[in-house]
Amino acid sequence: STLAWHLEDTVFTRRTEVARGVFAYLFNGAGRSVAVLSSAPQHDPYAIPSHPDVLALDLFGNPLAAGSQFFGTLVYLSTENRPDLLQKLLVKSAP
Repeated sequence: STLAWHLEDTVFTRRTEVARGVFAYLFNGAGRSVAVLSSAPQHDPYAIPSHPDVLALDLFGNPLAAGSQFFGTLVYLSTENRPDLLQKLLVKSAP
């Protein structure tokens, strides 16, 4: 249900590899942007972006601490900013 809640009324805009084997699927809609982090079975270390305007939730909708390590399970990032700004935050978190 976390996926449906985040992606309702959004449109897929792009997929970006933010670290080797870590992918961000970016969605935009109704004044908000969402990124869904996913990974290949083997992936490089990646820190979940930290920004006051970005809400980070785990697969079940629980909040994640800023700068937490990504361990390969789905992570949802949402903000009221544009997808290109969210993508810049994602790339900055790559080692």
